[in-house]
Amino acid sequence: MGAPLILIEASPRRVSTGATETVRLAGGGGIKPYHYGGHHWRAGIAKLPTIVTALDFENGEFGTGAVPAASEVRWSPSSKADLAEMAAFLWKDAAITMRIGPEPTEGELPPVVLTGKVLETPIADGVMTIQFSDPAADLKKPLLTDRFAGTGGLEGPADWAGRIKQRSLGAVWNVPGEPLDPANNIWCFADPSRPLHAFDAVRDRGAAAASLTLLGWQGSAEATFAALQAAEAPQGGGVVAPSIACVKWWSAHARAITADIRGEVGSGYVETSAELAERIVAAAGGPAFTAGNVAQATILRPAPAGWLLKDETVTAASVLDQLLGNVSLLWVIEAAGTISIREWAWGAPVASARIVKASRVASFSPMGTRRLGYRRNELVMPRSSLAAIVLYGDGTPIEDLKPAQPGADVTGDNTSKDTENVNGVPASQVAQAVSDLADLQADVTAAEIAVAAAEAQIADLFATYGDTAGAAESAALAASHAGDAAASATVASTQQVIATDAAAAALDSYNLTASIVADQSDTIGTLSASVSSQASALATLETSFASLNTTVASHGVSISQQTTAITTLNGNVATLFGRWSVTVNVNGHVTGVALNNNGQTGAFAVLADVFSVTSPSGGYGLTWVGGILWNRGPSNSVLMGHNFGTSNDLLLWAGPTPSSPANVSKGSGVFWVDKNGSAQFGGSLPPGSVGNNELANGAITGVKIGNLEVTNAKIGNLQVGTSKIGFDAVTKINYVETGLIYINNNVQVTIASLTVTKDEADSVLKITVHSNARLQDNARRTNYIYVGGTVVWSSTTWPAGDDTTWSTEAYKAVVAGLSAGSHTISFRTTLFNGATTNFSHMSNTILEVEERKR
Repeated sequence: MGAPLILIEASPRRVSTGATETVRLAGGGGIKPYHYGGHHWRAGIAKLPTIVTALDFENGEFGTGAVPAASEVRWSPSSKADLAEMAAFLWKDAAITMRIGPEPTEGELPPVVLTGKVLETPIADGVMTIQFSDPAADLKKPLLTDRFAGTGGLEGPADWAGRIKQRSLGAVWNVPGEPLDPANNIWCFADPSRPLHAFDAVRDRGAAAASLTLLGWQGSAEATFAALQAAEAPQGGGVVAPSIACVKWWSAHARAITADIRGEVGSGYVETSAELAERIVAAAGGPAFTAGNVAQATILRPAPAGWLLKDETVTAASVLDQLLGNVSLLWVIEAAGTISIREWAWGAPVASARIVKASRVASFSPMGTRRLGYRRNELVMPRSSLAAIVLYGDGTPIEDLKPAQPGADVTGDNTSKDTENVNGVPASQVAQAVSDLADLQADVTAAEIAVAAAEAQIADLFATYGDTAGAAESAALAASHAGDAAASATVASTQQVIATDAAAAALDSYNLTASIVADQSDTIGTLSASVSSQASALATLETSFASLNTTVASHGVSISQQTTAITTLNGNVATLFGRWSVTVNVNGHVTGVALNNNGQTGAFAVLADVFSVTSPSGGYGLTWVGGILWNRGPSNSVLMGHNFGTSNDLLLWAGPTPSSPANVSKGSGVFWVDKNGSAQFGGSLPPGSVGNNELANGAITGVKIGNLEVTNAKIGNLQVGTSKIGFDAVTKINYVETGLIYINNNVQVTIASLTVTKDEADSVLKITVHSNARLQDNARRTNYIYVGGTVVWSSTTWPAGDDTTWSTEAYKAVVAGLSAGSHTISFRTTLFNGATTNFSHMSNTILEVEERKR
């Protein structure tokens, strides 16, 4: 067999043009020149490259993710010209693939052993060394790079300049907010440029909001922020704007606003560990995941998860380690450069290595436990930071509960606590009595241990007989013991007596304790007598126990126990004629299948986390996982279960085949039913399918009827009565507009007039006047609105200004009680000041009359 073939394929950039070019290098093998896969590979690789990797052990545990593998290839061409040509390329960050294997047959290439990016290409002594690592190295770079500009608005106040923008992915709880706009009580919880899915709860110092109002997307982030600034928050609550990751709180005195968040929407909200890992790698610009791998991992670990990215030093690799490690998953870089998520499992070795050198770097203590988290609290608040309503269920403040400390002095009707005596008896004597009682309790405990030992001996005897005799032998044994029934009755009687004595002893012990604490009139002498009496009773009890042990040893298993065993055995034989099962038990986690049949009914039971039936040809399958039944087809699927989908409330869903049940939504399905009884049918119904009784009152709203869809043919004559039209719902408008009018002093002038026809007696007239006017200094003008010859409104205007100042004026009157018919409406003005030289100009006067009908 010839030497292994080494092939390197890279894509550096030509410095002169910036364009990438494919470079192919080769070494080893036995066939020259190197022509493989329709390409020529340049010779010069002298020896097998060395691949260096590591097995991390940080913070007391092995890493759960991929460890970057690095390698270097030494290429020594046959001419300086070839070396100069390769040196003219820009190699840094160029994609590179290394293949190592036997000499291939025609059209084939050796397998890929490492895919990554070039780090450096130093050249010395006629040799170019290509140093490169796999894509995991890119994931070791900081994940967060966006920062607030500090220019106001969504970029934060000036002191926020340079602050990192945190990000929320999946479901996160009790995330602290920061005051983005203190003047308007607006708090920010994440990067405003990355919309969130929802705010599930908002709290002030731990106290939940009384109510929350949702502010939707207003077309742009800036418009949404402006609308949030103008919004009015309900008392005790707030206005949430998930599209800009902000909340407006009702009070300016809030000190610690926190929220439960369903994080970034991105291309679609996700909250399983595998899907979040995919989002994090995409945010870091990392490699793609192996096709179908994320969907498989989601089925394995479908529970909601989340991650709050807030540290500018955190890397994508460290987040993947923790996020996947917490659910017993790990991630690896495949030879092709893609990422795969795998489940921790015991199995056969898949690779081996030869140790070249071994050395000890550090020692670690054994790891016996691992802390698991549930709904990680992003802000652990001390008691002093919590609102009083969180600490006291009935709202009672702490001051009303004082004094609560032992021995406190209280004024008023109370006195200082006596810490020297117990109802006049010295505390030292009471303490001695309690000590004696403790000794008695120890004796009682010893008696209980003796009882337990006797019961254990009985159990051992029963187990022995059950293991060495069948049902028939047990029956014979029961018959042989029939003559011992009287003795067994004596034993039972003895047990009853002993149990009664033990109960009496326990009751006396309890009463003795209560006597010391509650009955302060008892003397210490009485306590001593009780202790002495109990000690005597205990001695008698121990003697009875010894006798019981001897009796039990001689009689073996009691008749009642044998009868129970025979009855149980006969029952099993009578009810179960056939049983077959296969189970697998790993660390107490059981998976299996069982068949039971008693001759009348049969049972088929499967115990598993995931149950799946899949077509050998692919495309079709039936899967049960997490309480959800997924009937999967190549293009369409049906799901049935409880509380699934992005809204977490679906019971039944049909539509295009999703990547996982967690990704389906009401918008993506053609048919669905949720837990609230709501449903949607996306298709059409045949004529006659929906009758009058199928539509509830109020079921057809404005959004169900398109514009101009109701025509004359849809409304019968006299079908719309007055009760169907609300007050002010129908308006009839008349108006007149005039030009410039000059007004002399002490003369009333009609500025505008029009005649209207009032249709209904119970309607009202709304009269509005708009005008531009100017007055000479010290002039005063009185304006009037007439209906016929009756003044229905008047007002005096005396502005300060000169005859060059124009002002816009508006007047309004509402008149009710006029009869139906014709009415003349006029707007008039009188100018007066006692001087004939005063004047007024009025222009562009509009007189508008509206009839508002029922």
